[in-house]
Amino acid sequence: MIKKVIKIIGAFLAIVLLVGGIVGAIFYSKLTKIEPNTSAGFYSPYYLFDPGNLDASKEVFILVMPNNTGRPDDDPWIHERKVLTRILGDQSYAKDLNVLLLVPVFPRVMSNWRVYTHALDRDVFLTSDQVLGGLDKQLVAMIDDARNKYREKGIQVSEKVLMAGFSASAMFTNRFTILHPDRVQATAIGSPGGWPVLPVQEWKGDSLFYPVGIADLDTLAGVSFKTELFNEVEQYFYLGDQDENDAVQYGDGYDDRERELVYTHFGKNMVERWEIAEQVYDSVGSKAQFKLYPNIGHDRTADMNKDIKAFFKKAMENH
Repeated sequence: MIKKVIKIIGAFLAIVLLVGGIVGAIFYSKLTKIEPNTSAGFYSPYYLFDPGNLDASKEVFILVMPNNTGRPDDDPWIHERKVLTRILGDQSYAKDLNVLLLVPVFPRVMSNWRVYTHALDRDVFLTSDQVLGGLDKQLVAMIDDARNKYREKGIQVSEKVLMAGFSASAMFTNRFTILHPDRVQATAIGSPGGWPVLPVQEWKGDSLFYPVGIADLDTLAGVSFKTELFNEVEQYFYLGDQDENDAVQYGDGYDDRERELVYTHFGKNMVERWEIAEQVYDSVGSKAQFKLYPNIGHDRTADMNKDIKAFFKKAMENH
């Protein structure tokens, strides 16, 4: 009985802190929920956080942080609550970088659990569900919608965005960059499910199908890989050397065919794969840098956050 009471009190306090933080964010800055707009091309809402210190005399960047609930759930509020929690935790990025923060509220449902929306997996392009499908294009539509809203205010927002993600949202960030390099200025990709998409079509005679590589991007997603534009994107990949959170082994993240490609050609050890991925990215002439953090597991630390902000500041200066 006592444990139950403690659990209820803990849940209540968590809600109080969340609501209090949201109220504070709204009071000191501007947090806006934009509802789905099917005519504009997006079927889920997104949140836009304005830090209140934008320099209207300069072109402003949007920092996109794809949402990641961590598990499928048919309750939309579960995903929205996670988004609000993330904005509260990461609003310092917007304030320190003087950028807008955009976080989509893409659902990840138990009733269709193989569609790993938050990782932008193959099934996102194969499903007939309009809400769950084509999330890369839905995100592009959200970005353009946010740009238009600020253009009406007299503030010019860059067509190219910054993107940052960790774990499943890093998988989304990495894959979105592969699909739409023309819309990305710089990305920070942390522990992307054990494997970043290789920007090559084959390896030792085997076709590397998405999300292992880019062999079937045109037939699967309706886009062709733009090598020159991809190589212009500043990319920061990071991983803890003790990280064992490997999405390759799970059925919602990879099909048997793609899993076998990874295991056969690149092994089952995440850190060893990391070194191979770095070599491949270097071989195609990309601006990607890979960093391995010692004695860190599946976590985004204060040092990582510091390095990511410094990386984004430099990338914006180079724009």
